[in-house]
Amino acid sequence: MDSQSGTENRSTDLNGDGNVDLLDSPILEANINNFVYSNHP
Repeated sequence: MDSQSGTENRSTDLNGDGNVDLLDSPILEANINNFVYSNHP
C-alpha cells in the first residue's frame, strides 16, 4: 500500500481504487439503502 495516499484516503476510499467515490462511504450506502427501502417497501 502506498503510504502517502493509503492513509489519507483510507476513510473515504474503502474500495482502494485511489479515488474518493460516493459509494466508498458506508454511511452514504446506509442512507441509500434506507431511502430505497422507504420508497420501495
